[in-house]
Amino acid sequence: MVVVFLNTGIILEELVDLDRNDVALSERQGSLTVRAGKGYKERKRPLNTETRRTLIKYLEERHDSNKALFLSNFGRRISKRSCNASLKSTT
Repeated sequence: MVVVFLNTGIILEELVDLDRNDVALSERQGSLTVRAGKGYKERKRPLNTETRRTLIKYLEERHDSNKALFLSNFGRRISKRSCNASLKSTT
């Protein structure tokens, strides 16, 4: 989650609203579709190699059907508050 946040330039609200189908990944390229961005305009953010590899590994380890990209410890979409706490603890 931290790698995606730092390498894409999206804001916290956009990060927690991401779904799995907002991520397009391949070995050589990738993008992230931000659906609820500024002015509610959809936009695509390119993913660098580090972010692609991190997301691929993360998604391979997920064995659930939740559509949210990032989940809390309770298996639900991560909240802004818990996301903010995670980001603060890594700095």
